[in-house]
Amino acid sequence: MESDEEYGVSLLRPLDREPAGPPAIDVARAIAAGRRRRFALGLAGSAAAVVAVGLVVGGSALVVRHDHTPAPLAGAPARAGSSGPSTPAAAPAPNSCTIARLPMPAGQGTESVATGGDPSGRYVFGRSYPTGDDNHPLIIWDNGQPHTVAMSGTDQNFTDMNSAGEAIGNSFGSSGEMSWAYQNGRLTRLAGSNSEVLGINERGVIVGSVDEKPAMWSSASAQPTMLVVPAGGTGSATGIDEDGTIVGRVQGAPGTPALGYEWSADGTGKELPAPTVNGKPVNGYFASAIRDGWVIGMGDLSGAPAAGGNNSGAKAPAYGDLIRWNLTTGKIDVTKPQGLAVSVNAQGWIAGDTDKGKHAGLLADGKELALPNLAGAPDQIANIAYVISDDGSTLAGQAVAPNGEQEAAVWHCH
Repeated sequence: MESDEEYGVSLLRPLDREPAGPPAIDVARAIAAGRRRRFALGLAGSAAAVVAVGLVVGGSALVVRHDHTPAPLAGAPARAGSSGPSTPAAAPAPNSCTIARLPMPAGQGTESVATGGDPSGRYVFGRSYPTGDDNHPLIIWDNGQPHTVAMSGTDQNFTDMNSAGEAIGNSFGSSGEMSWAYQNGRLTRLAGSNSEVLGINERGVIVGSVDEKPAMWSSASAQPTMLVVPAGGTGSATGIDEDGTIVGRVQGAPGTPALGYEWSADGTGKELPAPTVNGKPVNGYFASAIRDGWVIGMGDLSGAPAAGGNNSGAKAPAYGDLIRWNLTTGKIDVTKPQGLAVSVNAQGWIAGDTDKGKHAGLLADGKELALPNLAGAPDQIANIAYVISDDGSTLAGQAVAPNGEQEAAVWHCH
């Protein structure tokens, strides 16, 4: 049986060289994710930093409802028609799912990946691979119907979307990374140099980073507001909830571990509570996503920091452990590696993969559900669910086709 470390190596092996044929995973996305997660655990350039495109799932899930009422974020009043989907009533976790390919625009071919969507399950976004270069046409599926979006630059990607159909994303140009907002069929470049955006809420408030420091845009036309970090700190905001709570990661001096961070709607910031395992402190940790008070992230829970107070002399783990915070109850849930965890919904359920990538996976109510693969597909790493709707009925991601290509797919569960 493949170990966790071997799984990480297998997942990253396509990054070592140009693939001879169609890539089995979204290689460009993995490379970009590694670059964007260079603060994670203070392990820049390591396998752990690259694999942080997803987080580890396993063990039992704690499902506790998040009941506080959303309040407007300073500088970002609620907009008419943008309140978003209501939090679904608690329901039993799905126990059966079906898979379907997402249709491709004419002339695009089939090689593709769905990398996210909105909380309602109506919208899914991703990109296709019609050529061998770094130009990846973007696709948004609206109730399963695709249309393309032309974003300037290379390595184009969307990263998040709200239920109004407003998406955010990034690309690379001659001057570095550029960030974009997609609204009403049009792309707008966000203000800020060397910027990256990772989260948007129903009010259209956007979070990410500018020059490697956490930032927030109150709207697509606003200047970025830099979030408070300790003196000399760097990092990124990775997600924003409907009440304006922002989460992410902050790193102090070079070589020191990253720390998970939380910013309230009033702008104040603090470290997310650090878990311990067997009485030992974490070496480093960060938050990657938030939804309805549920936060997921990853940490190195292997023991105390190496000599010198940081991880510079410690062996980089192939994976960390999944940390799940419930901001309402204060409960911290730590689970062990079983696969990747990418997103969390309003029920506290997590989408990713399971069985070392052989199946897309759903972790809900203490049960891990392996999602079906495409019929006749080879048994290999690359089946991943990147997004789950709030009610748990719709997941989307990538699945391996019988010819070995990755294809954008959707799972309908009940």
